[in-house]
Amino acid sequence: MTVLLASLFSNPTILAVGAGMIGAAGAWMHGRLTGAKAERLNQIATGAKTTTGGRADR
Repeated sequence: MTVLLASLFSNPTILAVGAGMIGAAGAWMHGRLTGAKAERLNQIATGAKTTTGGRADR
């Protein structure tokens, strides 16, 4: 098991692919959060009610 992990973490191609996957996931999550925040601010600005029945200024 240790030899397998050592070979995976010492291979630059596998490290580059893993870093690319982590970077893509991070960018996707950042975009989702930014879009959700923009939508909340848009709803507050237009005075729209939330679908959960809560306050719109949260």
